[in-house]
Amino acid sequence: MSKMALSVALLAAVVAGAAVPAQRGSEALKKNYAPNGKIAIDPNNLSATARLTFADEFNGDAVSLWDGVSRTANSGWNTNYWWADAKGSTLPDNGEVEWYINHLYRPTEGAIRAGAIVTPWRITKDANGSYLTLTAAPVRDSKAQALISGHPYSSGMIQSYYMHTQTYGYFEMRAKLPSGQGVWPAFWLLPADGSWPPEIDILEVLGHQMDKLYTTVHTNEFGKHTSKGTDSVVPNMSSGFHTYGVDWQPDFITWYFDRRQVFKAATPSDLNKPMYIIANITVGGHWPGMPDQTTRWPAEMQIDYIRAYSAIGAGGR
Repeated sequence: MSKMALSVALLAAVVAGAAVPAQRGSEALKKNYAPNGKIAIDPNNLSATARLTFADEFNGDAVSLWDGVSRTANSGWNTNYWWADAKGSTLPDNGEVEWYINHLYRPTEGAIRAGAIVTPWRITKDANGSYLTLTAAPVRDSKAQALISGHPYSSGMIQSYYMHTQTYGYFEMRAKLPSGQGVWPAFWLLPADGSWPPEIDILEVLGHQMDKLYTTVHTNEFGKHTSKGTDSVVPNMSSGFHTYGVDWQPDFITWYFDRRQVFKAATPSDLNKPMYIIANITVGGHWPGMPDQTTRWPAEMQIDYIRAYSAIGAGGR
């Protein structure tokens, strides 16, 4: 999902002394896995092969959002890159044109209440259930645009940085994805220590190719950024809900669509430390291209749940 722009921003944040939550070491976790490093988390038999370590079913009336202070399992989602300015953020070196709204920044919260910015994260309900809905939309009001550094689009992001990080395990989201030229939804993992790479992209989708699922791992194990990944042809991801999962093990990483394996790669040597969860909608960029007159707004990602598991006998945070 993120390339050099993220690497530079994370380095700057760490140098500046941005707080990084204390994490449990990966060596302690490895001791709980099989001697050959292989773990069997079966997405189709989770009750027998895995232990639930984190879940948000989005069943309440409001999204559980970070209070700006606490760092516990109940801290809630942060809606801005943790290393970014309090006003919000984007990744300009990727060519992105959205601005992720920080729910703690009062001026943009006021613009949301006034209707000048569409609410980027909210709970929606229908006869089938309750969902977290992330929303990207144009911002046409000039005063509201000034609050988001002149960006033409606002968007929603959630991160588990302050409430849940994990080394190894199975991560899964059930969601219905937005479509449209220039729309780029993603579900991914980043290291909690602020380094980059590594990175695991559980899903990336280009809104004009809703039947093509991109799954990738990024690494620096050879002293430079390299990646392994594939694209898989799947049913239209905007026409209904699907599950997107990754089983990250000490030896292999395996990606799943509707709990069916779509890709497998050897785990890079530098991917052995706690990571946090991100779900977001990017707008524009060098890869997907820019929105055009065919793009329908708002672009919404409906998330039924996000869950994380560790192998039975393995640690969690």
